[in-house]
Amino acid sequence: MEFSSPSREECPKPSGRVSIMAGSLTGLLLLQAVSWASDECLQPLQEQKQWALDGAEYRTIQANCTGTGIGYNIIWVPMASCDFSIRTYTYADTPDDFQLHNFSLPEEDTKLKIPLIHRALQLAQRPVSLLASPWTSPTRLKTKGAGNGKGPLKGQPRDIYHQTWARYIVKFLDAYAEHKLQFWAVTAENEPSAGLLSGYPFQCLGFTPEHQRDFIARDLGPTLANGTHHNVRLLMLDDQRLLLPHWAKVVLTDPEAAKGLCGFQVLGAECAARLLGSRDAVQPQHHHEPPVPCGRLDRLEPCPEPRRRTQLGA
Repeated sequence: MEFSSPSREECPKPSGRVSIMAGSLTGLLLLQAVSWASDECLQPLQEQKQWALDGAEYRTIQANCTGTGIGYNIIWVPMASCDFSIRTYTYADTPDDFQLHNFSLPEEDTKLKIPLIHRALQLAQRPVSLLASPWTSPTRLKTKGAGNGKGPLKGQPRDIYHQTWARYIVKFLDAYAEHKLQFWAVTAENEPSAGLLSGYPFQCLGFTPEHQRDFIARDLGPTLANGTHHNVRLLMLDDQRLLLPHWAKVVLTDPEAAKGLCGFQVLGAECAARLLGSRDAVQPQHHHEPPVPCGRLDRLEPCPEPRRRTQLGA
């Protein structure tokens, strides 16, 4: 089975072997958050200590991003809180602010994530790409009215809830650009199937493949394409491989959704993945040979030598 999209500009490839340092980054953020959150707010960093990381943090970044270690070249950045966070928050928690006038980055971003990302980029000895994913929406946009637990967006694609959510994702890109951080790609949602599960305890936002298809086609795809971040690539799925090939088939058969997409992300924590789907589930999305995880959907290219299968995700 093969899927294709209308021809579009080929996605630029992160150079070298593709990897993810999401676990390391979020782990370090958790360490810093716990150490700084004993007060009512995170303690501000002094200017001269902006890059001062303790020995363990420095060694972890050095091992992950530099030539002395594995050399990861993609950093996966959560938009607002995720299941590593010590509290649930978004960037726009003001009630009824559908214009996102009060959108702002909290201290978790300005004093933890952003300095840590800059430090990793500073230490890296190869180009490093940034990938972002949202976990949950502002509560006013979600049927449950809470960041944690089951619930999709209210309403239907192209309404005020979906348009606001699409603009929220773009405003995240705007906010990080003000801190001199540009993203290679975003995913439409982290683990969209989690938000359909009763009793799921963490931050999530539910999407069926049909819902994600229509959201991409009518809201997120056009909002990205028509704005200043039109070069940021959009990835679908960002979930377990048992959802393939059905998810890809549903989304990519809509030309409007397909033309806004660069590819898909498949979560690949190996132990869990064995329980959640065979590797063979990914293969029907390949045309003839194992592709790199970006490039035009109508002409996925084979991996460069040495031939490695790569899995995006953690």
